Amino acid sequence: MGLSLRAGMMEGVKDRLLRAITSDGCYRIVVCRTDRLVADASRRHACSPLAARALARALTATALFATTDKGYYRIGVQWMGRGPLRSIHTDARPGGILRGYVGDPSSEGADIAKALGGGLIAVIRQDQAGTFTQGTLPLSSGNVDEDLEGYLCRSEQIPSRLRVVMDCDAEGRPEQVAGVLVQPLPGGAGEALLGDRGGLSRELLARSLRADQAPEELLEQVLPSEQVNILSEEPLAFSCACNQDRVERGVAMLGRDELLEMIAEGQSAEVRCDFCGEDYVVPVEGLCKLVDELEESRGN
Repeated sequence: MGLSLRAGMMEGVKDRLLRAITSDGCYRIVVCRTDRLVADASRRHACSPLAARALARALTATALFATTDKGYYRIGVQWMGRGPLRSIHTDARPGGILRGYVGDPSSEGADIAKALGGGLIAVIRQDQAGTFTQGTLPLSSGNVDEDLEGYLCRSEQIPSRLRVVMDCDAEGRPEQVAGVLVQPLPGGAGEALLGDRGGLSRELLARSLRADQAPEELLEQVLPSEQVNILSEEPLAFSCACNQDRVERGVAMLGRDELLEMIAEGQSAEVRCDFCGEDYVVPVEGLCKLVDELEESRGN
């Protein structure tokens, strides 16, 4: 296999994503490493080993999935189960920005599918104009990356192979995490290779990948006999859009009467962001300012 690079190599950036196509025009391939952003997410939410593995799979799969939509402003994916883990929520924005959390980060166990339980997967897209669209399907397996692959195949009618692999420490926490997405290009002859008996069956693809491989090495393992042209690359990072101003706008939605009650009791507003675990406080003085702004807007 040969690699033809159009984008400069991002030396020193471990968490990154590569987009590529085969030179014969049959496939698009996306590969990524997400070690650091996964570790950051797990630390922020004080995840158990099980929850850390589930969140690692979800964040990595979402990074790959987001490349299927060129015009998005935000893509959210929700795995909603009936097991002790309850749910997984991820969010991707352009530029490789990801965030996420699990319903119960203290969940214990060895099997992610059992911890999540049967349920639904939902994909929420927001375009640049602010319009939202949502699709929902039953979970394929509860194995997170397979569920998102199933969504691509069933809801969006795009034959796909999406896999996340990881190496874990002695406690079962992910240390090295990698992901691959392969899709046939329109007009190509690649769909047969994605079948269960093809060269990119789920089992064969999972066996060929190693979590300690660089993205370029992952490309070589996916289609070893193909010439691949790398189109672009970008760093990946865990980052959240929350800030004090957004929190205060959210607190203002409680309304004038409830804010006045909190002020009378000398009670500040304490808010924790679900996505990143950051804690915010709006003190009584800040609540008074919000009340003034609400009254001013009512007067106008």
